[in-house]
Amino acid sequence: MILCWKNSTRKIFNQSLRKVLGYNALYPQKGEKVIGLKNNYFHQIEYDGVPIFPVNGLPSICTSDAEVVKKNKLIKLGYKPDFISDEGPEFNTLCHPDYFDVYNADLEREPFIENDDDDIVHLDYGYCLSVYKAQGSQYKRGLLLDEFRGSKDINNKFIYTGLTRFSMGVDFVKDYER
Repeated sequence: MILCWKNSTRKIFNQSLRKVLGYNALYPQKGEKVIGLKNNYFHQIEYDGVPIFPVNGLPSICTSDAEVVKKNKLIKLGYKPDFISDEGPEFNTLCHPDYFDVYNADLEREPFIENDDDDIVHLDYGYCLSVYKAQGSQYKRGLLLDEFRGSKDINNKFIYTGLTRFSMGVDFVKDYER
């Protein structure tokens, strides 16, 4: 997992890692990492007797290639939280394509979401996350990019939060600037 401060850095790393891993479709493909961007309690699966919802920060793996649903201008995607085994349950939901469209347009542009219905799930690629989005999550190993350019107090909080997301080890790149 790679953690950073800026969304533009996050998008650049997500785009680059997709290419390196051989994913070249416009939308997520089977085996890709995605992450929840917003809580959604409309959809639910059950795993070992526990209800699981597609929530903010939930790291997941695509179980199918995304399928464009033309009439709704949405994509249909199968995915499951990364802690669920191959035989376990999965989500099959409609997702906003604009989160993925920005990777093929202007990386500085933020997604424009018209339809915010309860049955729509908000996902993005999950190879690189902002420290903000990773709060509450934990990863075994990863990389933390210190690119914050603000007060020392806030920078120290950013570094602390980023470093404490990793349980086994982290490589820390001080003063990273793309």
